[in-house]
Amino acid sequence: MVLRDRRATRWLPPRVRGETGARFVARVLAETRRGDGAPFVIRPLGATEVVGQIRLFHCSPLERNADVGYWIRRSSWGNGFATEALSLACRYGFRSMALARIQAKVVVGNDASRRVLEKVGFQLEGTERRSAVLARGRGDVWSFGLLRGELRTS
Repeated sequence: MVLRDRRATRWLPPRVRGETGARFVARVLAETRRGDGAPFVIRPLGATEVVGQIRLFHCSPLERNADVGYWIRRSSWGNGFATEALSLACRYGFRSMALARIQAKVVVGNDASRRVLEKVGFQLEGTERRSAVLARGRGDVWSFGLLRGELRTS
C-alpha cells in the first residue's frame, strides 16, 4: 500500500500520511459526494493493477478553479504515469468541469513532481515560506498554476 511507504509519501500532507488506505478512500468519496472534487485511479492501459491516484479537489464552481494532487506507487516511478494522468485530469477539469484554473502545491525539494507539473504546462507562481508541515518541521512550498489554454498535449 502506497500510504505505508515512507519514501513514496514523504511529500504528502501529514493528514494523508497518517491515514489508512480505507480511511483515505472514505474521505475522498465523502468529499466527492459533496461536490468537492473528481478522483481518479492511475492504472496502466490493459492492466488491472492501480499504480496511483490523482484528484481535483477544493473545487470552486463560482471561481471555476480547483487544486490537483497525485501520488504514484514507488515501483512505478519514472514511467510517465504521473505526467499522463495529470494531463488527462487537467483536460477533464477544463472541459467537463468548466474550470478556468488548476493549481498545485509542491514541497520545495520534490523536483520530480515539479518536473511533472512543468511538462504539462504549469507555471511556478511563487514560494510559500514555511507553509507545509513535514515530519522534520515546517517547509517551503512551490505554488503552481495552469490556466485554460495553457495545457500542453503530447
